[in-house]
Amino acid sequence: MKVIVTGGTGTTGKVVIKLLKKDHDVTKVGYRDGDQRVDISPSKESIQSLFEEIGKVDAIIYTTGLANFGNFK
Repeated sequence: MKVIVTGGTGTTGKVVIKLLKKDHDVTKVGYRDGDQRVDISPSKESIQSLFEEIGKVDAIIYTTGLANFGNFK
C-alpha cells in the first residue's frame, strides 16, 4: 500500500512509520522536514500541492499536532 503519514517527523509519527515501512511504501510528511512538507493550517494550497505531487494514495495517517511531552509529576 502507498501510505502517507502527516506529522511523520514527530514523536508519534516516527513510531507509526517505523511499524509501517516494513510492509508498505510510506511517505513521511512534516511541516519543516520529511520526504514531503505541508502547512496544514491555514494553507489549503499547501495541502492541494502535496497531493498533486504525491498522486493517489491508499491511506492517510494523521499524527499531526503540537504537543509537549513532559513528566507527569
